[in-house]
Amino acid sequence: MAIYRGAGGSGDSSGDASNQAAIAVQKAAEAELSATAADASKIAAQASAAAAAASQTLAESNSSSATASATSAATSASNAAASATSSANSATASANSATSSQSSADSSASSAALANDWATKTSSAVAGGEFSAKYHAQQAATSASNASSSASTASTHATSAATSATNAATSATNSANSATAAANSADSAAASAASANSSVFANFQTNAVTNGVSYINASNVLVTNVNFTFDGNQLDIPVGSVSVPSLSTTSDTNTGLYFPAADTVALVTNGVERLRVNSSGNTGFGVTPSAWGSAYRALDIGANASLVASTSGTEIWQNSIFDGTNSVYKATGAASVFRATNLGTFSWATAPSGTAGATITFTDRLTLDISGNLTANGNVTAYSDERLKKNWNSLPENILYKASQIKYGTYDRVTGEGRQVGVSAQSLRDVLPEAVMEDEKGFLSVAYGNAALVLVIELTKEVEKLKKELDALRK
Repeated sequence: MAIYRGAGGSGDSSGDASNQAAIAVQKAAEAELSATAADASKIAAQASAAAAAASQTLAESNSSSATASATSAATSASNAAASATSSANSATASANSATSSQSSADSSASSAALANDWATKTSSAVAGGEFSAKYHAQQAATSASNASSSASTASTHATSAATSATNAATSATNSANSATAAANSADSAAASAASANSSVFANFQTNAVTNGVSYINASNVLVTNVNFTFDGNQLDIPVGSVSVPSLSTTSDTNTGLYFPAADTVALVTNGVERLRVNSSGNTGFGVTPSAWGSAYRALDIGANASLVASTSGTEIWQNSIFDGTNSVYKATGAASVFRATNLGTFSWATAPSGTAGATITFTDRLTLDISGNLTANGNVTAYSDERLKKNWNSLPENILYKASQIKYGTYDRVTGEGRQVGVSAQSLRDVLPEAVMEDEKGFLSVAYGNAALVLVIELTKEVEKLKKELDALRK
C-alpha cells in the first residue's frame, strides 16, 4: 500500500525507507566503532594483565632468592612486596579498564539493537534494503556481543591478576618471615656451635688411636696411656715426682711442675726441688714450708731464714717459727727475730742457743719507736781503736769556760714528744763542732757521748790541777 506525504511533498515511501536504512547502517557503523574501541580496551587490559603477571614473576623470583640466602632473603622479600603492591595497582587499573570496556560494549550492543529495530521496521517497505540494513545491524550486534564477551573475559583476567598479585604480596611477606626465621636459626646454630666448642672433641667419634697413646671415651674425654685426661674444662695429669715432673718439655724432662702432696705444688729444675707452695699458702725456697700458725704467711728461704707477714706487721725470723701457740727453734742453735710493726716501731729480739722444736723465750735487745727514740737493752759501743785514728789535736785551753756558755736545760720538742733534757746543738757547735752533725735538710744532731766524755776528761784534768794547787797551799 502506497503512503503519501501530503501536498507539495517530493519523494516517495521508497526514498524514506532508504533514508531509514542509511541511518541504520550509520548506527551499525557506530556500533562497529564502539566494538573496535572495546577491542582496544581489551588489548590494553591484556597488556596491564601481562604487566601484572611480569610483576608477579619478579616477586616469585625474589622469593626464590630469599630461600637461597637467609640474609639476602629479607631484602629480596622486601622488593617482592613492593613489586606485588605495584602488581596489585596495575591489576586494579586493568580491572578499571575492563569495566570501561564493558560499558563501551554495552553501549555498542544497545546501538546494534536499535539498528536492528530500525531495520525491522523498514523491512516491509524496502525489500531491497531490508537485507542489507538488517545484515549490518546483525553484524554490529554480533560484534558488540563479542566485544562485551571479550571485555568480560578481560575483566576476569584482570581480577585474576589482582588476586595473583595479592597472593604474590602474601608470598613475599611469608618469604620475609621465612628469612627472619632463617636468620634466627642461624643465630641458634652459632650458639649451638659455641656450646659444642666448650666441650673439646665433642664431635669426635669414640675410637682408640691406632698407636694406643690416646683416645676419646664415651664422655668425650681425651684419655692417654699416662693417665692424662682432658674433658674440655679440666686437665688431669699424674702427680709426678722430682725426677719426673708432671709437666715438662720433651727436651728437658727433669725440669717442670709436680704435685708432692694434696693441695701442694712444687717447681723442679735439673731434678732438684726449688720452690714449694703448700695448702696454707706458705712458700719454701729449696725447703718444705714450715708449719706456721694460721695468722702468718711465710716465705722460708733455705733451712733457717723466713720472711713473714703477720697481722701485726712484717717480720724476719732466723732459726725460729711461730706455730700458732709458741715460738720454737727450727734447728739446734741461737735464734733471732726482727719486727717492723704496724705501729711504726722496729724491734730486734734474740734467744740463746736451744734444741730444735723447743720453745723459745725471746728478749728484746733494741727498740726504735715512732718518735725516733732508740732503746738498747745492753751496752752501746762504737769502734774507737786508736789504730783507726790520726791527726790528734788537744782541746783549746779555755774549753771548759766555753762549755760553761753552752745553752742547756729542759725543753718541749715541737714535734710533741713531751718534756726532754739536752743542749742546743747550735751553741755546742761553737765550742766543739766535731760533736755536731748536720743532715741534708740543715738540721743538727749531737754526739752526746763523745762530747760529754772529752769534756769530762778535760774537767778531770782541771780538777786534778786544782787539787795539786790546794795540796800545795795546805803544806
